[in-house]
Amino acid sequence: MPEIKIGNYIPILAAVVLLSSFAMLPPNFVYAQTLDASTVNDLLNGFNPVIGPIPAKSFAAPSGCPIPPADNSDGAINKAQCGLYASDPLNNETKTRQDLEANPGYWTFGGSAAGFNPPAPLDFFKDAEGLHIGVQAPANGTYAGYYAVSPNTNGMLFHATITSPLRTTPSEYFQNGIYVQTTQDPINYIACVSVTNSAATLWVVGHTYSSPYQSLVFNPLYVDTSANQPLTRECTIITNGNNYLEVYLDNILVYSSNTLALAMPAPFNFFLEPQTSYNGQMLYGTYRDYYATTSKNIIIENTPQNSTTAEVVDSSGNVLAKSPVVLDSARIDVAKYHYPIDAYIKVYDSNMVQLASTPIAHTVYGGDLYYAVGPSTLDGTKQTITSVVDQANQTATSTIDTATQTVASTANTANQTATSTIDTATQTVASTANTANQTATSTIDTSTQTVASTANTANQTATSTINSGTHQLASMNVYSADLSGTKFPGMWVELWRSGVLLQQGYTPFSTYVQTGAQYEVYMGNWQNIMFDHWDDGSTDPRRTITPIQDVDLTAFFRTS
Repeated sequence: MPEIKIGNYIPILAAVVLLSSFAMLPPNFVYAQTLDASTVNDLLNGFNPVIGPIPAKSFAAPSGCPIPPADNSDGAINKAQCGLYASDPLNNETKTRQDLEANPGYWTFGGSAAGFNPPAPLDFFKDAEGLHIGVQAPANGTYAGYYAVSPNTNGMLFHATITSPLRTTPSEYFQNGIYVQTTQDPINYIACVSVTNSAATLWVVGHTYSSPYQSLVFNPLYVDTSANQPLTRECTIITNGNNYLEVYLDNILVYSSNTLALAMPAPFNFFLEPQTSYNGQMLYGTYRDYYATTSKNIIIENTPQNSTTAEVVDSSGNVLAKSPVVLDSARIDVAKYHYPIDAYIKVYDSNMVQLASTPIAHTVYGGDLYYAVGPSTLDGTKQTITSVVDQANQTATSTIDTATQTVASTANTANQTATSTIDTATQTVASTANTANQTATSTIDTSTQTVASTANTANQTATSTINSGTHQLASMNVYSADLSGTKFPGMWVELWRSGVLLQQGYTPFSTYVQTGAQYEVYMGNWQNIMFDHWDDGSTDPRRTITPIQDVDLTAFFRTS
């Protein structure tokens, strides 16, 4: 498990408070008894922290992933944002310890094994099987560990495949797993590990928490006590760091709770680490297929009128996951699948008639944001623009085709037809009339939803009013800053609409919302970091906003 840092990187003695019998286990503990209780308790008591400093890590922004070109046909579903935060297959290159020390890349290596005098035996390297980290205790009964740790990360879902080298040790303990941990005091974390002794290997999920100058407490939440457990397992940890935790082993949910007191504010560090108190030989933990995402859910916005259900469907037509559509939006839980998922996103009405779909199968990650092209429940019919030209009193009626993003206009006096193409990047419209080759440039005013056009041949000016409002996507970014204006990451954000929680995460928080729809943005506190005001001066942490264009919001906090 991660090295324990107390205060200003000052190592102090910490003790593990373990549960001595199953009668003392908490009510949310899960286990299926197969191994005898004394063996299980002995293995749990083998879970032991090693004291030592953790290197300071910088914050890393999401890596994202390639987004396919948009299809602007009515009924198409496009990806607007990728939920992938970071990934490393760990088995895609061959590197020696010396190579990794010279160029560690994404990871930082360290641990208590290097701090002994002389250092305890340790090793690490990469090959086709993954990242191998080996450690040997300096003496039986003395724990030594070594780890690879990620940058500070605002992800909520973390995954890796873990392999332990043996089912039993001749004596003492070997512990091998992954950890999602706070980046600041107090050092709290979630562990998904195998623990091995001379009797067996078992897999355990636990929450470890502490406060400066106090004992470290290990709270086991799930223990697999079956005999002959696998030595290789996939583990997925999903947490908001506050009250919510889900853990999957081999894509099967083994633990879930939303009533915990985790006390783990983001950003997080992710550790790959073996530890051992066995001196007989070097024992290696092997790791591969690391990824982190911003959520376990995918979001579909701007769903068509009459849509009731959204689904994730594989190429064989199997429904992998689904959810109801609420307020022309759907949130689908895809936590139990290995990422990326190769699948289509589809939306149906109450008769299961398909209304919208991705044109091709997408690589789907938790945290992905999709949108459907075409009028939504809020949009009504396609927009109609009535324009009056001031010089000749000519009236034109234009219909915006949202599928092709073109405008076809017919003038009533000369039957002139113009085709206009909307440039969504600059929000301008360039039109060419087919009779006189007249060119007009129009600028869309997103705040008033009007279009002012000037024709270059006769200086004619037309003002157009959109009769039915549009609900296109706009970006929303939420930042946290201290009262001096210095931005910092890791404050909790919730996005609500009409009493429905749509999304949640940590600052800097980025998403897309529908223009013209009303949202509520909520900011949480952490310990002595308390919300003070928004950038508009309002002092309610729940801010109501109706975006009409891209918007950046900053919440200011008192930090002392």
